[in-house]
Amino acid sequence: MDFEDNVITLNMPVKKEYSQILRLTTAGAFNQAGFDINTVGDAKVVVSEVFNCLLNTDIVQFDIAFSIAIGKVIMEFKTYDDDDVLRGANEFTRPLLEALVTKVEFNNKGKLILVVEAV
Repeated sequence: MDFEDNVITLNMPVKKEYSQILRLTTAGAFNQAGFDINTVGDAKVVVSEVFNCLLNTDIVQFDIAFSIAIGKVIMEFKTYDDDDVLRGANEFTRPLLEALVTKVEFNNKGKLILVVEAV
């Protein structure tokens, strides 16, 4: 399985009542990539943290894309106004993300890219 045919993209409003949809989609993506239950749980924590950052801003809509391969998932968060996805973060957000994912990247358009790879 490669990334080409395995990308799930969600366009979501930033409303707390939709956090469950994000968490369930994350669990499905990580399960499809073959990760164990602990990694699936960590991934749900990661997307919840990013979503909470968005809730602490005036951002109303965002996209998340899950690129899925066996043993690897890339999550890309992007806002429509190219605002920093983690603008609403606190001092614990970045260390938490860095502890639970393989790689954290930002681009100049405010996109957050999180990579999780099997060890």
